[in-house]
Amino acid sequence: MSNQRKHRRLAAIMFTDIVGYTALMQQNEAKATALRARHREVFDLEHQHHNGEILQYFGDGTLSLFQSGVEAVECAIAIQQALNKGETVPLRIGLHSGDVVFDGTEIYGDGVNLASRIENICAPGAILLSGKLNDELKNQRHISTQLLGYFEFKNVERAIEIFCVNNGGITIPPTAELRSKQNKPGQSIVVLPFVNMSADPENEYFSDGITEEIINALTKIQGLKVIARTSAFAFKNKNMDVREIGRQLGVLTVLEGSIRKVRNRVRITAQLINASDGIHFWSKNFDRELEDIFALQDEISLLIADQIRENFGHLEIRDTQEKSPTRNIEAYEMFLKGSYFLKRKDFEDIKKALDYIQKSIELDPGYAEAYALLGEANLHAAGFGLISSKAAHDSAITNAKKAISLDEQEPRAHKVLAYVNLFHDWDWDAALTEYDKAIQYGLPEQNEFISYYSIFIEEDFEHAIQVARQVVETDPLHVISHWQLGLCYYFARQFENALSAFDNALELDPNFGEALRFRGLVLGYLGKFDEAMKAIERALELSNGEGLALLDMLVVKILMGMQQEVVPVVKNTTYIDSSDPAFLYALLDMPDEAIHWLEKAYEERSVMLVTLKNFWVWDNLRDDPRFQDIYGRMNFPGQRKHEPLDLSHLQPARPTASSLMDNQEAEQYLQQLRQCMETDKIFDDPSLSLRQLAEHIGLHPNKLSWLLNERVGKNFNEYVNKYRLELFKQKALDPANSHLTLLGLAYESGFNSKTVFNAFFKKMEGTTPRAWMKSQKAS
Repeated sequence: MSNQRKHRRLAAIMFTDIVGYTALMQQNEAKATALRARHREVFDLEHQHHNGEILQYFGDGTLSLFQSGVEAVECAIAIQQALNKGETVPLRIGLHSGDVVFDGTEIYGDGVNLASRIENICAPGAILLSGKLNDELKNQRHISTQLLGYFEFKNVERAIEIFCVNNGGITIPPTAELRSKQNKPGQSIVVLPFVNMSADPENEYFSDGITEEIINALTKIQGLKVIARTSAFAFKNKNMDVREIGRQLGVLTVLEGSIRKVRNRVRITAQLINASDGIHFWSKNFDRELEDIFALQDEISLLIADQIRENFGHLEIRDTQEKSPTRNIEAYEMFLKGSYFLKRKDFEDIKKALDYIQKSIELDPGYAEAYALLGEANLHAAGFGLISSKAAHDSAITNAKKAISLDEQEPRAHKVLAYVNLFHDWDWDAALTEYDKAIQYGLPEQNEFISYYSIFIEEDFEHAIQVARQVVETDPLHVISHWQLGLCYYFARQFENALSAFDNALELDPNFGEALRFRGLVLGYLGKFDEAMKAIERALELSNGEGLALLDMLVVKILMGMQQEVVPVVKNTTYIDSSDPAFLYALLDMPDEAIHWLEKAYEERSVMLVTLKNFWVWDNLRDDPRFQDIYGRMNFPGQRKHEPLDLSHLQPARPTASSLMDNQEAEQYLQQLRQCMETDKIFDDPSLSLRQLAEHIGLHPNKLSWLLNERVGKNFNEYVNKYRLELFKQKALDPANSHLTLLGLAYESGFNSKTVFNAFFKKMEGTTPRAWMKSQKAS
């Protein structure tokens, strides 16, 4: 591929493919040739009519571009309608709107890749398109589409919303054929920042804190994808349609609400919204004394989880409530303020955070989470030069251990110890043990620590990348998530993928210096030196000519073969971390100087020493006995896979989805369910919940949820509303009820909402209740 990009453009992209063409060619060459000729004839004609540009014919497939998304879909419809007549040409069509890059004779880009992958899951005779392209079809009444769901594709960081065209003469793909590739965004949620309705704007920290606590509680529910705080808070104070928020984050459920705090009382309003259609399906107000705030947070998170499970699918939900971290409300408010300022992460905010967290501990010396937060805050303070690295290291250990002495299951404290053990103490086993404990006690499994450990200690780059991609999925609007993914690709030497990840980070924040400088590095390794220097120069500009971007510029110059210019600069530079000159001398293949500085880095306990095992920059030194001596002192473990620590004895027993009940037990309870529905007609109670139904038949709610989803193939509301719908139709067709409204009959049948009734009726019958009644009378 040429290193010089010609140009980039935004276009609607069409991929097509004749299904079974290769096999047909082997069986009947004449017929296969005729099909391809007909395909090309129709293809050429319709592209002329719809202003399409054919870029490539490749065997049985095509790639073409359109200036207009509407024209692209119109062209696809015309092609399929023509090819579905007479001797059918089994054609798949995938459409997307995105970037296309022309580089010499090659055409590539994220838009091309995604259009190709959409075409690959399509059925013959069908047209699939991305949610992004579908958005361009608004107000185009002659084009009809329907949502198929969210799908995951290789090398695409987030699940993509996929639609199919359902105009006449166009095949609609069978759901069963697509299910294996479909993500389940229904079991996913974003908690938007609760609005501060208090008279005092200073209470912003309180509403933000409550939002974060609810997010943290929901992340502990097995099977529920919860968008991380950073991406959720990206929508703070933005008046956006929840459907657009759902599309951006790849979730189907949105929680929004408000908080009003007056002296020692608090009112919380919360409501759940289906992001696919914007319909509110649950809302509740909570009025409590402030002393009850922890029980209230737990109550809200469990109610939310119940509603998601009832509406969208099986989740494992715990029975027990979380214990209160403190009984001192003032200490809790100081903790929330400290956490609020720590997350802002600039110089003055870090100082405020330290002050508030210290006050929290003074108010409640038994507040375990506050000690853990103080340990974490001190690590950040060292990064800003507020305290020395040694002081931060000592404080982190002291406060984390204090937190654990108060509460063995404090996850943040174990996370702090895991980082200290990995990067400062080089105690690999202890680092893993603390990490495993943090996971067992509530830290999300997808986090940057295990990516670092997988890269530097286990040399398991694929695992690191997999974890980083999962982090992006739950935190897609956080610049750090994309940067971390880029780092994983960088250390794995997958430079093209790294470049894409760093570009995604810079789309979120064009002035993020870390992404800029690493973008420059990977461009350098790809041989694109002009672009590399521009990225690093921009990073230098943002850092006022200081920082690691200076080192990166030297690296790129070394890659360009400018060693003679670089060596004097390296020799005359003053370094804060001795691993930096060791790094440069290693690249320059100057082993004596590299080992000298590497020995100093070892004495300083530089965090970069963890890279000695697997970072390619040290490859020039690996055969040197002096390097091998330093390497030996690090006591790296041999090649091994991380086996999570078994801490099940410290946790309540929790059944797995595959072992909730055997076939005999399942059949027994299915019979009881049918009895409840068909004989007892328990469904006509509008307030019926999954937990109440489970209690009625003597079954744990988790088991009932599993039974309905796995053995019946429906979630709770689909199962119950199916019976309600049949009862409604019986009542509606009964002449004795002709004086009653359709909505009144729906309520009598057990529906508790006009919106739910109308939406479910249309989903099952394909029409509105009123239109259905007219058709019944006409027949």
